[in-house]
Amino acid sequence: MFSEVMEFFGLEKELDHLGFFETTSQKHLAKELKVAIAQGRLIALSGVVGIGTE
Repeated sequence: MFSEVMEFFGLEKELDHLGFFETTSQKHLAKELKVAIAQGRLIALSGVVGIGTE
């Protein structure tokens, strides 16, 4: 599927060399998730298939 995405967007090089830059919103979300998990709450994360880390 990754090759199909690259072809769709016209990418020729893989993006493995790029870094990850966390935004303020992402930091806030991570903090809220940690609190919810510590409280023992049920957490469900969803996203586009293949978007997660390996």
